[in-house]
Amino acid sequence: MWPGAVGIAGGLLLAGSDVLIASRSDAQAGFGADQPTLWLVPLGLLLVLVSLRGLHRLHGARHNWAERWGFRAAAVGLAIEVLGAALMTGSDSSSGAGRWAILLSFFGVVFFRLGLVVFSVGVVRARILPPWMRAVLLSLAGALMLSLALALARVTFPSLVLAVGAWVGWAFLGGGLILHRELIASLGSTSKPFSIREVGGAFVSKATLVSAVVSVGVLTLEWEWYVGALVVLLLYAHELGHVIAALVRGVAVHRAPFFLPGLGAFVQTAPGATHWDDVWVSLGGPLFGGACALAVKVAGVSQGSAALMQAGDVGLWLNVINLAPFSPLDGGRVATRTGWLGLALTVTLGVFLLTRGVDFILIALIGYGAWQAFAAARTLRIRWSTQLGVLAIYLGSVMLLLVAAVASGPATLQRAPRPDWLPGLSEVFSFMFWFYVAGSFVVPYALADARGARTRYGLLAVFGWTRFVLNGQHWIIPLCGALFAEACGLGGLRWVEGSIARLARQGDPRAGEAASLAFDSLRRQGRNAEQWLMGIAPVLKAGGPRVLGQTYLALIGAGYRSMATTLLRHSLASGELAEELGPRIANDYAWQLLGNGAAAEALPYARAAATVSPESPNILDTLGQVLLVLGEAEAAEQPLRASLVLRNRPGTRFALARSLAAQGRIAEAIAEGEAALEPAAGNWSSTEITVEQARAEIQQWRTAAVAVE
Repeated sequence: MWPGAVGIAGGLLLAGSDVLIASRSDAQAGFGADQPTLWLVPLGLLLVLVSLRGLHRLHGARHNWAERWGFRAAAVGLAIEVLGAALMTGSDSSSGAGRWAILLSFFGVVFFRLGLVVFSVGVVRARILPPWMRAVLLSLAGALMLSLALALARVTFPSLVLAVGAWVGWAFLGGGLILHRELIASLGSTSKPFSIREVGGAFVSKATLVSAVVSVGVLTLEWEWYVGALVVLLLYAHELGHVIAALVRGVAVHRAPFFLPGLGAFVQTAPGATHWDDVWVSLGGPLFGGACALAVKVAGVSQGSAALMQAGDVGLWLNVINLAPFSPLDGGRVATRTGWLGLALTVTLGVFLLTRGVDFILIALIGYGAWQAFAAARTLRIRWSTQLGVLAIYLGSVMLLLVAAVASGPATLQRAPRPDWLPGLSEVFSFMFWFYVAGSFVVPYALADARGARTRYGLLAVFGWTRFVLNGQHWIIPLCGALFAEACGLGGLRWVEGSIARLARQGDPRAGEAASLAFDSLRRQGRNAEQWLMGIAPVLKAGGPRVLGQTYLALIGAGYRSMATTLLRHSLASGELAEELGPRIANDYAWQLLGNGAAAEALPYARAAATVSPESPNILDTLGQVLLVLGEAEAAEQPLRASLVLRNRPGTRFALARSLAAQGRIAEAIAEGEAALEPAAGNWSSTEITVEQARAEIQQWRTAAVAVE
């Protein structure tokens, strides 16, 4: 409980020091003023830092990467602030040493507050506090950063109010920790921490940087380059809102923010575990991005900067538009979570907009959004109270950003001079939009089974890049171009083989996907694709089980299941890499071997899969049926029964009946066999015996039972 007491002292001390420093006319935005309050700020930061450390240690194994690195960043900030205070002692603020001291104090405050934000995300992610305290913690961190931005913009009074409120709030949070005595007793379990790679990869990647530079270049077609850079940064802030919301809600981020020049930006997250996870992750972008855009616009107004005003205004309205209830916009994704209410909202707003003027892009957006809302409404299975709650929060978010955009006033759009032959931003947006729409129709056409190699890979190379980029598979674009060139007789296969070898040497699973695409291209050209794949199999095997396993999965995904099994049989001795292939691949491979009459070869793979995933009904079923075919009826009974507990399937139940019959337990076998034939047992798999064969086998058991009697 002592972290709360120290936090109270530190929060109140910092709130008081902010008021004292702001009251001095010679204060430099509150950073390192040479006043009697000089050492109050470092002392307050020290107390808050100590409370962070106590809170961090309070819950043992449940702390995570964000807390550790947030604490370290705050510690660095404190050290810099102390150094600045030491330099300021006895120095004039107008001297060289004084200016350096003020600069150091500024960086110290920035580092400390950034560390506090990261630490707060870690504490929220660990879920060690009650929900209301987690909400307070995030609000305090956001208020501190916003007050810092306003201080830089010389918006003194709002900055002071936010800073004082945030530090008093920290004292309130410390008091809450003291009062919440039962919290300490509940902190005993563990949770999986974020790794530094996981967290860093959620915020930035090479693709983020490259696409951002290209986006700035596109925006300079319309505005000055620094305005374009500011708008891109605000788009990045929008995507960071999604990332932060995902981390807070415990949702995995599959891919860092990526910019689509002329269209916007996006980030890939996993589906939320709950309905509200998806809602808050969707709203996190517009709310955080809108707040950042508003801060930039206010800073522009206070400083008289046209560039800041323009960038902030553009960013603010982009976040407002993004909340429109049309998928794939964020507002459309939230609206689909309100069922028929969302559909009504989408159609109503769509009809209203069309009465104001007809635009083909608008028609496409409204049509797609209405279709998505209709499809979601038909399948949504949540309470009406939840739907109304989501709708209320959604409409409240829309009104909040709309009022901020209107109340902050208009900004003058300053266009950059450009040659007449260069396209404008609207032309780039229109081209990108319709190119994306065309790709959504052309790509499924290219992937149809009837397409030849030239048609498939030519269309994918030209129109498929939007899908590949959105899925993080941009490396497939040149691969499709090379395969198209090979299909046209221009060569390209050797380049593909070189790429496969390079990726395999790195142990990169993409080598397997590339090999699968090359096999598909050669197969569609009528060439000896099987011989080619067997020839490159040693390269794939040398890449390790991940490469070989991904090749297997990619071939199955492309419809070449028998070829996938042949590849593994060609590459592996019986039982080799059974555990390294992973349970999904090992189980599927064992099932295929069983179907090919190689039960003995399948057994080590089935056992390896069951060892790793002992609660998977499919894996237990495979192991049981392999043991049954090998004549180990008693051993087969246990995994088959365990599989039926997890999932009732007629094929599994009839396999259990066979194992009972093989043990001489005919009456039990007949009962299980008849249960497998009941409609409630489900559908029979096409890879197993037919219903007629099962009935005939049950009749044989009945005949055998009569003969025994």
